[in-house]
Amino acid sequence: MAVWDPTYPRKEAWLSFFAKLTSENVIWKAQWMPLKAVIYRCGDFHSVPLLGPRGGVNYTLLLVLRQVWLKQFIPPTHNLQESDFSYDPEDC
Repeated sequence: MAVWDPTYPRKEAWLSFFAKLTSENVIWKAQWMPLKAVIYRCGDFHSVPLLGPRGGVNYTLLLVLRQVWLKQFIPPTHNLQESDFSYDPEDC
């Protein structure tokens, strides 16, 4: 069982801290993601073609909105080394 460290702030201090928070006090982004200019179009086209080692995709404003202005999360990657993936080579 976890034991509360006496050097931590008391429950009342935390309640007071969170009660005073407003939307102006909160930065709604992950701290490790610096703010940068967002590319959302290429000339007159409303998408940006991106090429990578596995092909190309159209980067659209919808994707930008998903990645920048909506909830950010770290995808679950724990225990992937223990996963088994089976496939039929004839299907590839």
